[in-house]
Amino acid sequence: MEFTSTNKIKFFIWRATKDYLPTKVQLAKRAQVNDVLCPLCHSVSETTEHILYKCHLSQLVLFGSPLGITSTIWNIQILIAGWQFFLKFFLKKHMLLFLLWYIWYARHKVVWDNNEFDPAAVITSAVNAMQDYKAAWVTQLTDHPAEIVQQVRWKCPSIDWVKLNVDGSTNATTNNACMGAIARDCYG
Repeated sequence: MEFTSTNKIKFFIWRATKDYLPTKVQLAKRAQVNDVLCPLCHSVSETTEHILYKCHLSQLVLFGSPLGITSTIWNIQILIAGWQFFLKFFLKKHMLLFLLWYIWYARHKVVWDNNEFDPAAVITSAVNAMQDYKAAWVTQLTDHPAEIVQQVRWKCPSIDWVKLNVDGSTNATTNNACMGAIARDCYG
């Protein structure tokens, strides 16, 4: 999986696809955790799949988002890979990643700060972050406008002069290199 996004979200998505998020079920495997129920719905064990898209509150976020995702996906790997494969537009793929991140972030606020889970606020936060991300990329691209390269045509050297044109190439994978040269006088 290769994409450009914030490192925080990249790491989060990697952990989610590997089932390394510290959900209650994962924590129960490593420590004495008695309550493994989802902190949002309090009805099902909290796994990565459940908290990110099977919980009815997460489904409200995904469906209510600009992407309008319905939860018929089997697992988080298929959800992310499917969106990466089928979406043609760069920013829509990233919108999904921001939504998943903000679902997890809101879940964190429920667990540690006793906040209420508000699907509309999660969508708003994800959309705003996505807009900031998009603006940063557009700014980054426009801060360094591409130079317009004019085609340079070869010109004959003056009489009694020789022009030497040289070009080369390397292949970092095979450690091979190639070079070519041509010398021309005023007659070409």
